[in-house]
Amino acid sequence: MKTSKKIALGAITTLSVFSLVACGSSSSSKASGGPTVLKMYQVGQAPDNFKTLMAEANKEIEKKLNAKLDITYIGWGDWDTKMNVIVSSGQNYDISLANNYAVTAQKGAYADLSKLLPKYAPDFYKSLNPAYIKGNQINGKLYGVPVNANIYAQQMITFNSSYVKKYNLDISNIKSYADAEKVFTEFHKANPSVATLAIGQNYVASGNYDYVLGDSMPFAISTTGDGTKIVNPYDQSDFQDILKIHRQWYKEGIIPSGAATFSQGYPLNGNTWFAQVQTQGPFDYGDNALKQAAGQDVKSVPIKDALIKTG
Repeated sequence: MKTSKKIALGAITTLSVFSLVACGSSSSSKASGGPTVLKMYQVGQAPDNFKTLMAEANKEIEKKLNAKLDITYIGWGDWDTKMNVIVSSGQNYDISLANNYAVTAQKGAYADLSKLLPKYAPDFYKSLNPAYIKGNQINGKLYGVPVNANIYAQQMITFNSSYVKKYNLDISNIKSYADAEKVFTEFHKANPSVATLAIGQNYVASGNYDYVLGDSMPFAISTTGDGTKIVNPYDQSDFQDILKIHRQWYKEGIIPSGAATFSQGYPLNGNTWFAQVQTQGPFDYGDNALKQAAGQDVKSVPIKDALIKTG
């Protein structure tokens, strides 16, 4: 029986992918003279009026491509388990959200799209940020169609706008921790009962480093260097300077005295904080998401390079 490659659609976040699965025989079916029916798995719950929606969509798909989509939704709670079984058993399907993309691709379950994608979707391929192509390559080969999403993330200091206005503080020139010292000192003197830099036990100071194993492990690549060397950031003078600033702020009360053990956090919608360190992304969201969560106006300034990660 001829083995076919099947498409796994990855359309959630970051480097999501369409990918073809190479186990099992062809799952698409075609009646004599009729359209090819492609079996697709998608994560989540089917939207309202799904059957009506697909009936209309398939009219257009058939007209343009002589094909139809047969989509089955799998709930988030069952997704990983069911897709692992489907992939490992060689069950036939054509399209799916990529499941454990890197691991599954290395098992040979996805088709190599390195040549197929630029050949059959040249305009789309040219529109992709090259980082999305490189970030999805496994051993130099592309096994999926990346979603050309905006996945930059950046560390910011987020300020409670009500306090900024009340005390007439200028945050416009802040681009680093050091730049924030004057504003922090002014606020703390004016209102010592409110946490100036509101941090707790899970807080990790940020430098211009990309942590390859997460920021709880001291293995990082400097984003201001050539990106080829893993270093211990605690040995680097620029990061040591950041830690010294934090130590001084702790001694001055700018950082709350119980920060090392405080686990409750500072709710965005409260007024118990003046500034917090937040990660923002996608890049063009700005403060919109934080304002929605806070139910009040906030203003953020970047203190770290914006990064796009393969994770």
